[in-house]
Amino acid sequence: MAIELGLREKQVDKFFREFWKLKRQHRLYELYQQIEPNLPSFLKLHKTLKERGMNPNIVDGFADAI
Repeated sequence: MAIELGLREKQVDKFFREFWKLKRQHRLYELYQQIEPNLPSFLKLHKTLKERGMNPNIVDGFADAI
């Protein structure tokens, strides 16, 4: 769609960041920038944790213990 609209990568990236800010998900965008090179591994970890019954309380407890 960006190509169809004649938008450049920088413009699309700016719109993308602004969209996430409007949705109050700017922290999610910041996280995405950090994990993007490892996104497949991150998604595999997330899926595995969900399948094994991990929930936010368990994750918080684990993170606090480290």
